[in-house]
Formats: sequence, structure tokens, C-alpha cells
Amino acid sequence: MRGFVIFLVNGKRYEFGGSNVFVTLASFLRRQGLVGTKIVCNEGDCGACTVMCGKYDETHERFVYHTLDSCIAYLFQLDGCHVVTVEGLRGERLHPVQEALIRSRGAQCGYCTPGFVMSALQIFEDREELTERRIKNYLTGNLCRCTGYQAIIEGVAEVHGDEVPRLESLFPSLKMANDLGDAIQEPISIESDAGVFHAPQSLDHALDFLKRFDPSWICAGGTDIGVILNKTKKVSKNLLSLHLISGLAETSITDQFVEVGASVRISEFQKKIRGHLFELYKLLNIFGSPQIRNRATVAGNLANGSPIGDLIPPLMALESFIKVQAREGERKIRVDELYLGYKKLSMRVDELITQIVIPIPKEHTFLRFYKISRRRDLDISTVNGAFSIEEDGKVRIALGGVAPTVMRALKSEGIFEKQGICAESVKAVQRSIQDEIHPISDVRGEAKYKRGLIDQMVTKFYWDYRREREGVGISV
Repeated sequence: MRGFVIFLVNGKRYEFGGSNVFVTLASFLRRQGLVGTKIVCNEGDCGACTVMCGKYDETHERFVYHTLDSCIAYLFQLDGCHVVTVEGLRGERLHPVQEALIRSRGAQCGYCTPGFVMSALQIFEDREELTERRIKNYLTGNLCRCTGYQAIIEGVAEVHGDEVPRLESLFPSLKMANDLGDAIQEPISIESDAGVFHAPQSLDHALDFLKRFDPSWICAGGTDIGVILNKTKKVSKNLLSLHLISGLAETSITDQFVEVGASVRISEFQKKIRGHLFELYKLLNIFGSPQIRNRATVAGNLANGSPIGDLIPPLMALESFIKVQAREGERKIRVDELYLGYKKLSMRVDELITQIVIPIPKEHTFLRFYKISRRRDLDISTVNGAFSIEEDGKVRIALGGVAPTVMRALKSEGIFEKQGICAESVKAVQRSIQDEIHPISDVRGEAKYKRGLIDQMVTKFYWDYRREREGVGISV
């Protein structure tokens, strides 16, 4: 057992214990004089604090890097990681991405520029082909309020990939892995005035922690926890991290199921499901930003229990279930039976989600997942929904943002099952669904507006269905 976390920044090793681990990475970096990392929104929205974070991949025998928002990443989450800031790119000359932004005049005040540089670097680290659409996708988590995006996009597009050095060439993986040593394999227990942080190596020890410390916060990706800590300063005194428990970060796919571990990141999950759950793969393109997807987990989105959670309607419509573990044993909970009220789950405090099991749709199943928000990228839903029509006529409709929890529209499902998908049944469903939903007026819109969105969503589903099944277009 160790009482500290270990990580590297630009190749330099750090060890911290006690209350020091309850500090954001962005604040820590600035205290070290690495002020290229800026703090603006403090909630993972603007990207000015973007850095690269690497974990050693034993399969590839090197550190694999991804972007993250350092303003909502706490030091206790960085155990075993290597963080690269914009200063770490500095050599005898500017990095090719930096030079390109200068040539294209992609910076005016320059405040957001380091974050743009780090996000653009991910494209070349992933060795992706440069297209305007792909560049925009990688930069969706970064805001610029003075230059405008076009000069930035043009600058990135001018970079020749073969001129961009991999981070591996700047920071050799073997040396850094040796610097971290075997200590990072040991479990962690840190007790301080700021809180208790525990990172066990086994599921049994994690369950013991939940029994001993009640209430506890479970940290997998920590994107919600980071915002709560920053904005409210309210935190459970007891934090449990899952990052050292083997098996929880794995995704397995069979002919029937996609099985996702509790620590699997959204970005990893998205890559794995492209050939199996393509509609869900497409939806995840507008889940948060790359920085958020690189940290957030599938289990965390479900456990948060938000009535506008992006993943809940699709997983509900696919009849997915979760596996939860307690000291007494394991049990399964269907996603549509998981929510008892607003952010209230049908789980005990001593239970831990270990896996999400998603049935792979049968051939000829028609699926559509919709998210309606004020802007396309990097926004939470106003309302969302998922529709599943199987070849035998079985229908599932799950809706978010219209009740205290994501809900199944059971009465409306029955109308479609009895009458089929036709103009008359659509009108009947539009009437019945208004009786089933109970939206409230809030910052995302008035209840009347949300009712109208759901009505339009049913119409869009109908035309999507007809276009795919019957090749019918919309007359204008």
C-alpha cells in the first residue's frame, strides 16, 4: 500500500500524497510555471486547459496519448500517467503545429491557442488523414472568440503529417516507464483533511471500501466529479478510484452482446462498436468533446442518472442491462429498471457497477437515436430519444428530458405494435405520447417547447423509417 500518487509532466517525475492530490492538474501546472495551460471556464467546456495525457500500453510497449481538460482532472486521477503540456513541445524551434497557426494567423489574443495546439496534436498522434471535417471534429472542445475558426482550421490543414514528431520521439516510453517503476502497480490509500482517496487493486477491496466509507463517490472518468468539485466545492470525503482494478477497462464483443467494463472510456467504446452498433457510434460523435470522451465512461453516464443522459435512451431501447457487484454477490439490473426518480438508482450504496451488457440488434432491426440541443457539438440535450423496431414488430421508445428520469413510452410502443408504422399510427402516437411525458420548464426550454420537440421527433422517426424501408422521400 502506498500513500501517494505518481505521475510525470513533460518527462519529469512527481509524487504527491495528502491533501495535495485534491488539486486540479491545471492549477498544479500553473504553480509549476507551466502557464501555457490556461484556466477559463473551469468546467471542461472551453478547451483552453487542454493537455495530452499518456498511459503505458503494454501491448504496444509505449505510452498512448489522448487530450484531456486539465481544469477538471484532479491529481488523484493521474496516477501512472505522463502529461505533456504545450511547453513540452518546445525544442530548438517551434512545433510544426505552432508554426502553422502563426503562418495562418490562427491566433489573435493567443489565450486559447495552446489548447488548440494540443487538440490539433492529437490528430497527428492518431495518424489520421487530414480533412476539414476531421479537423473540426478534433477541435470541437476548443473555443475561440476572436480569431474565428477558419484561420485555425486552415493552419492545421497545412501541416504535413510526416513533419510532426510523435510524442514517443520526444519522450521515450521505456525511460518513463522505468521512472514510474513498479510502485504504480501498488494500491493507494490516502487520508487527509481534504478527504480519503482509495485505489484498490481488486474488486473485493473496492467493495470493502464501500462498506466502510458511506457515502462514497466512485471515480472512473471523473468528468462530473471534477465539475462538482470546482463549482460547488462540495465533495464526498471518500473517493474510490477504479483505475487499478484489472478487467474493468475491457470491452468484449460476441455475436450477441457488447460487454463494457465500468472503466471503459467513451472514446475507446466508440471505436470498438463501429461495426456492431453503428447508430450508437454516430450518436457518440456529438457526445461532449474529444477531451470529455477521452475521460468519461459508459458506466459513469448511466450512474449519473441524468434525465438527459446521452447514452441512457439508446441503451434502454436496446434492452441493455448492467451487472452490479456487492460483497453478497452479483445481480443484473435492466437499464429501464435502474432509475426510481431524479438521479435515484435502484442500487444499494454498497453495490458497484462492473459491466454494461448491450444486446447486438438482430438483422433488419430499425434503430434511430436522436439528440436535440441548442448547438450540435459540445452541448447537453434539451430532449433526446431512441426508437427500435424489430422485424417481428416489437417496438421500444425511450425518451429523455421529458420526465424526472429517462422513460419508456409504453403506451405509444403498443400503438405502433398494433397498427404498424404508418401515417395514422404516427398521429395516434403523437397524441398518446403527450399524455405519457411530463416535461418541466428549465434553462433548456419551456415545457411546451419540449412537447413540440418530441412531436417533431416522432415525425422525423416516421420519415427516417419510410426512407430506409420504402425508399420514400419527403415532398416539398
